Amino acid sequence: MKFIFFILFSLSYVFCGCSSRVERMIRNNIAEIRNFVVYGKNEKLSASLMCGLREQEYKMNGYATNLIEFGVITINLIDKNLSTDKANFILFVGTEKFEGDLVINPFDESLVADIKVIVNSNANISLKLCFDVHLESLKLKKIETDWIINTDDCVSILVDKYSDKLKKLIRNNQFDAEVYIKIMNDENKLVSDFYFLISVVGRKGEYINIIVSPQTAEILASNNNL
Repeated sequence: MKFIFFILFSLSYVFCGCSSRVERMIRNNIAEIRNFVVYGKNEKLSASLMCGLREQEYKMNGYATNLIEFGVITINLIDKNLSTDKANFILFVGTEKFEGDLVINPFDESLVADIKVIVNSNANISLKLCFDVHLESLKLKKIETDWIINTDDCVSILVDKYSDKLKKLIRNNQFDAEVYIKIMNDENKLVSDFYFLISVVGRKGEYINIIVSPQTAEILASNNNL
């Protein structure tokens, strides 16, 4: 009986060790991680500030390279009469001030700007927007107040779901893929509910995608080709 318990203990140690190894490799091959988002909305527009780290040379090619800070402001217009020809912003984070022009994102026609730093999400954050002569002001607040998981937990969820498939990406003691952990929402449908998108991109075209609810940690959808 003692021998059986020893075997079971040894096997559990091996499996846990493998999972820890995969998790460690994933954390060392992050290509983008969005740490938090602050958000505001009125009848004319919605605005968010997303901060985190991403590759300096942003390519989804399976190779994770040097990371830099980002702080992306995204404006989605509800009132389509607002002019986007000349749009700029002033962002206040506590006593810090950032300002600049907003440009059109060609993928979804939102307005974006990158302040290129991770700010203090617990600070008092406000945003002033100018569209030609029209002014809008918004308070941006953390949306994670009812979340039970964060971006760091997403790695564990990924490993728990796809441990065996992730091991296939380990070749010659290297993890031949890069990982993206994103906070997302669908503003085109005027939906303010956020979710996590966890993506693994392999060097030979492999992929894993998982959508996770931050409120429940439930996996809402997933697919892969491994």
